[in-house]
Amino acid sequence: GLLGSKKQIAKEKKQIFSNFTDKSVAFIPKLDEYSTFLAEDVKGSIVFYGPKEENHQVLDLGLKGTEFFVDDLAIRLPLPGKGNYYDALAAVAVGKALGCSLQEIKKGIEEVKPLFGRSQIIEGEITVVQDCYNANPESVEQSLDFFASISNPTEKKLPILGDMLELGQDSLVLHKEIIKKALEYNFKGLVLIGSEMARGFKDLSTEIKKDCTVMIYDSTEKGIIQAGEFAKNFLNNKGLVLLKGSRGMQLERITPLLSGGNI
Repeated sequence: GLLGSKKQIAKEKKQIFSNFTDKSVAFIPKLDEYSTFLAEDVKGSIVFYGPKEENHQVLDLGLKGTEFFVDDLAIRLPLPGKGNYYDALAAVAVGKALGCSLQEIKKGIEEVKPLFGRSQIIEGEITVVQDCYNANPESVEQSLDFFASISNPTEKKLPILGDMLELGQDSLVLHKEIIKKALEYNFKGLVLIGSEMARGFKDLSTEIKKDCTVMIYDSTEKGIIQAGEFAKNFLNNKGLVLLKGSRGMQLERITPLLSGGNI
C-alpha cells in the first residue's frame, strides 16, 4: 500500500544488504521471483536456500507439520504448510553457515512453537487453523493450498477469509483474484469478512460456483458473531475452519464462538 508494487518492496528489502562487507553472507530464497535481482551487486557471499528438486524426501504430515531430511537426517517441523517448511530451510541454511551441527539444527527446528495467529492449530470438534496475524495475496494463497491439502474425508472444511489491508490501488483486483482462487477448490462453503472482500465478491457475482455457499459479513462484533454461528451450523459442529486475514480484521474473535464460547 505504501511502496506501490512488489518490485518496490523487493528494492526496499534489498537494502538489508546495503552495508555488507566482503565477509558478509546474504541468504536468498531461490524460488522467489526476485531472487536474481536481490543477488545483484551484493558484497560478500550468497547462499540460495530452498527445496532441492532432486530431494523427494519430504513428508507432509498435514496439521502435524512436515518431516524432511537434511544430509540424511530426519527433521520434523511441527508447524504445518509449505510456507513454514520453506522458512525452516532458511533456518537450516543460516545454522549451517554459523557452524551449527545438524543435531543442533534439528533440535532447534523440532522445538519450534507457533506464535499467536501464525499457523496455530486449535483442536476441537471444530479444529481451527488460526493463521490470521497478517495477510497478503501470497500468504492467503499458501494458506488455501495447505487447507485444501489436509486429508479429512469425513469432515467438511470452511475457509473464512478477511480483508487484506494496505494493498493500495490494486486492492480490488487482488481481492477478486483471491476469491476466485478460493472458489477453484472443492470447498462447499466460503465465508468472506470485510468491505474489500464484499467489494471483490460483488464484481465476481456472475462467476460464482453454484455448488459453493458463499456468505459475507462485516467485521463488527455482530458480523463476527453471525459468521461464527453460520460456521457452526454449516459444519454441524464438526470439521475444519481456516481463519486468514489481516491483523486489523481480528478474525481470532471467531475461534471461541466455534466451541460455544463468547467473543
